[in-house]
Amino acid sequence: MIGTVLTIVGVAIVTSACGRGDAPAAATNGGGSQVTGAPADAGSFTLARSACRFEGPASLATGTAEFGLASSGGTADFDLWLLRDGHTYAELAAHIDEERRRSEQGSPPLGHPTFASLVAEASTDSAGHGVMRTQLTAGVYGMACIRFDGPGRLEGLWAAGPVTVDG
Repeated sequence: MIGTVLTIVGVAIVTSACGRGDAPAAATNGGGSQVTGAPADAGSFTLARSACRFEGPASLATGTAEFGLASSGGTADFDLWLLRDGHTYAELAAHIDEERRRSEQGSPPLGHPTFASLVAEASTDSAGHGVMRTQLTAGVYGMACIRFDGPGRLEGLWAAGPVTVDG
């Protein structure tokens, strides 16, 4: 059963996840760079009961982008990862799937992927709505969509993407 050992597992992937308040959290840029300029509509990520999906353009331009965030189950966290050169979205999805499998079995977590950098993070409000605004550079991105069933208790996590940004 997922409920007992998930606190530690949830912390592994989401060590730096945003707080869970009633208002949508503004996205933070993991790299500490300033988010400037009018944002481009980059699409949306939707977390359903047991899956997360991305709906948006096939590719985006570099610059400031804004993603809509939605969660059918209330508050959720969204972490945007930039894959390092030579790595694929499929690798990130497999890493997140394995992290979920380990949490369900109560096994030790994998931790953050070593082949990707955390770019931005945001949370939805209690009604399940949020926005992530971040600066995008060229590359391939993937989102980790995380739901908790209580403070610090991971219910599950899923991957969504890829998001391709052209230079």
